[in-house]
Amino acid sequence: MIQTRTFSVESLSDVTCLVQNSGLSTTADYLRSHLLMNPYLSEGTSSVSGIAIYEDEKCVAFQGVALKRIYVGQTQKSGCELTVLAIEKGHAHVIGDLITAVMRPQGQAVCYANTCMPQTVRLLKVAGMKYAGPPSCEMIRFYILKWGVLQGLLFAKRGIKLPSLLISSVNGLGRMLNVLFYRGDRTKTVSERVPRIDDAPFKRFWHEYVAGNAGVVTSRSPEELQWLFGEGLATGRFVMIARKRDERLVGYVILKQHASESEFRWMVADWIALDNDPDVLHDLLLDARRFAATTEAFCLELTGFPMVIQPTVKACLPFARKALCNTFLYKPYDDSLKEALQQTPDKGWFWGPMDGDRCVN
Repeated sequence: MIQTRTFSVESLSDVTCLVQNSGLSTTADYLRSHLLMNPYLSEGTSSVSGIAIYEDEKCVAFQGVALKRIYVGQTQKSGCELTVLAIEKGHAHVIGDLITAVMRPQGQAVCYANTCMPQTVRLLKVAGMKYAGPPSCEMIRFYILKWGVLQGLLFAKRGIKLPSLLISSVNGLGRMLNVLFYRGDRTKTVSERVPRIDDAPFKRFWHEYVAGNAGVVTSRSPEELQWLFGEGLATGRFVMIARKRDERLVGYVILKQHASESEFRWMVADWIALDNDPDVLHDLLLDARRFAATTEAFCLELTGFPMVIQPTVKACLPFARKALCNTFLYKPYDDSLKEALQQTPDKGWFWGPMDGDRCVN
């Protein structure tokens, strides 16, 4: 017998087992903090944090859901972000029940997903997510910090292990090569490492941002930033660097650590400035480069964000490779939001990792 259940603390263990047996690195801590501890669950628009499909009392499919606030100009709307998707092998027949349960609008203006997995993209398109993000969501921009490590990784894929001395020598040459990509600050703002989300400066920043917003943007109130990044900032998984002008916060960048047995890299998890100021955004990416260069990471990566800011991205992250798919898919239920995303996609600040769980997962 097939049952559809709302994700809860009671099903956390079952879902975690399914997700990890599916080969995903998602942890129980992520499922608990990002889905079950979502601050919007008490607001009444929806109490869904995910849908689990059970067959004969065994969890065989799961789709995580995170509610988000989205602004169109100064008008607040509700968004439904699809997160972790896991289906046990041999149970493709339950996909229809799963997606139908998740995609049913419950007061949301839009349902969307941000994923780098082509198979997930195919499923979501079948489910009705026919609108994709801009070309920036099909490209990964990056900056090489350690050329020798990159060379070692490329040879390792062919079964060839390079000597450590050679890797170290190429890293040294790489540092000389990176001089060619040196860029100076464009603003007189002050760079500052931010160890935690303090309420007052981030509340003022977000209030000022919304007041000048002309398009679509995901909410970044201090409560939401704390929910998403607070614990990771404390543990070092995330790093936040801010830019200030006269002690006033004017922008920030958040980096996410991605480590495996063979590599260590930093990814841009969030990046934003008042009035989408390209010069402040430029200097924030330089801050990200400078910080990443002090670590053992071999590269810094960024995917997405509006097309209008891509020249700034290219100036700071000069290399690019094609993503496996367009990472962003969405299905709008609100006419004003649909018009803003399709007619004036560059007026707001959308299409980044923050617009989806790629900022944390």
